[in-house]
Amino acid sequence: MDAREMAKSMKKAEDRGFEMGFFSETIELMRDSVTAIAAIGLNTTKMSLGWTQIVRLRSPVIMAQSLASLDELTQGRVYLAPGACTKGHAQVHSLERIKPILTLTEWVESMRLLLTGEKISYHGEVIHLDDVQLGFTPFRKEIPLLIPATSTVGLKLAGNYQTAERAVYWDGRNANGESVSSGVYFYRLQAGDYSQSHKMVILK
Repeated sequence: MDAREMAKSMKKAEDRGFEMGFFSETIELMRDSVTAIAAIGLNTTKMSLGWTQIVRLRSPVIMAQSLASLDELTQGRVYLAPGACTKGHAQVHSLERIKPILTLTEWVESMRLLLTGEKISYHGEVIHLDDVQLGFTPFRKEIPLLIPATSTVGLKLAGNYQTAERAVYWDGRNANGESVSSGVYFYRLQAGDYSQSHKMVILK
């Protein structure tokens, strides 16, 4: 299915009441997400559109620039799921291996700053930006960045960066996957060296 066919399929889905469409770039080097989402965005009017992009394959500046441009094109209907650059990705793209969690963190943090439209500086272990600013005002200054995660470390990072407020989300289920009942619960937030316990009340 080429980009035009994808766009037609997404339009049909929108017409049938679907509210969200998602495109995933893969390690197999299929079509790039920017082209696909631009085509889909021009063929739809209401559907939210998301896609994955692997960090390090594009600079955070290019990723922020593309994201803000697509958000403008779709009038605020997009979100991005930046993925970690794994050993496999690094090998395919002839990149030096760097801790995936480190680069994902720095890409997300620097992109959030760039998407404000302000002149920003950022200095991490990998990313170093000085007085960088997008050349246009983003349609939205807070575009959702959703972190795909399959590991405990990734899930902790996802919780921290789900929104600009760095909120942590819980689906209301216990370790066995069972929905918890009403009551008072104690919970602990842990990320790296940070750990803190609190309690909450759930009413159903």
